[in-house]
Amino acid sequence: MIPEEDGYEVVPWEERHRAGVLRLRTLFRGIAPAWNAAHFRWQHEENPCFEGHWVQLALCRGEVVAMRVLQHALWELGDAAVRLRAPCFAGTAIDPAHRQKGLFGLLTRASEAELGRRGVEWAFNLSAGAATHVSSLAEGWRGTGPLRPLGRPQSIGGRRVRDRVLRYAVRAARYASRPEPGVRIEAEPRPEDMAGLAAEARRPDRIRRVRDAAYFRWRFRDPSSRYRFLYVERGGRVAGFLALHRPAPPIASGALTIADWECSAGLSFDELLGAAVAYAERIQKPLGTWSAAWPEPAQHALRRLGFEDAPEPGPLASSRPTILVRRIGADGGDAPWQVAGVALDTLEGWDARLTDSDAF
Repeated sequence: MIPEEDGYEVVPWEERHRAGVLRLRTLFRGIAPAWNAAHFRWQHEENPCFEGHWVQLALCRGEVVAMRVLQHALWELGDAAVRLRAPCFAGTAIDPAHRQKGLFGLLTRASEAELGRRGVEWAFNLSAGAATHVSSLAEGWRGTGPLRPLGRPQSIGGRRVRDRVLRYAVRAARYASRPEPGVRIEAEPRPEDMAGLAAEARRPDRIRRVRDAAYFRWRFRDPSSRYRFLYVERGGRVAGFLALHRPAPPIASGALTIADWECSAGLSFDELLGAAVAYAERIQKPLGTWSAAWPEPAQHALRRLGFEDAPEPGPLASSRPTILVRRIGADGGDAPWQVAGVALDTLEGWDARLTDSDAF
């Protein structure tokens, strides 16, 4: 516990704290106040699962100096499509002048206690930075295993051809000059088509976000992101889609990221991912994604198309990014961390997308 004389008080969100939360969030993210307020409103108050702000704050002499923020989320799993209410930790910020004071652990325990009072059994985190990752494990969370980032350079031409399978180098060069028939690139999502594909692809042995039209309609309005949607059409219908992500200004833009997708049974991952490679070649941008988020056939296709391991820098590179899981009220006992027979603390139990993380 933090010594009383340090003057810290942990309190839940009240509307009167909004300005302090936004000030701290702006300091942490390094973005303009108006832009930050719009993102906060989208992330929480426009969320179709929103049930009020679930935020724990540390105050010092009445000023917000640290916070742990939960984002509401609805998940589904099991043969009967069990619905699971499990929020995601989606923002930890501590004013630099108040670090190394034990506030992270204090706010985490306060957040979990509040979830317990509300009858919530599970919480997740798909956006943890290195410090949060380590601190969460010390607080009793479990990691599912690394999601294995992959990257593909903006071109595989020239001298790099020797290092690639020739037929894919030739194919990428062809895509760079003209789009394939049946491939459309648009600036707007198609929520109903996306939800229809998601319903077809749902696996009862995996947990995933409830991917209905309301979710897709909300998710791709994120003001911190710019998306391009690549649709592959077959027989007059959408057979697969990719959502390609780039940060919105003023955040510096780097690689395109394949942040979301669905692929019907009538479409191969080589075709779907090949279309993404074609688009990246045309605009001369590198591509990135998480290998472990894709099914095995797609992982093979990614390698064939020139994607390589691109681990995060630092000593935790072999274990991050990951999905962090917490069973509220559990201290690592013998009971399996399962719902409807699905293990939540292993990657094999997850159908994850990068859009499950607030980093995309």
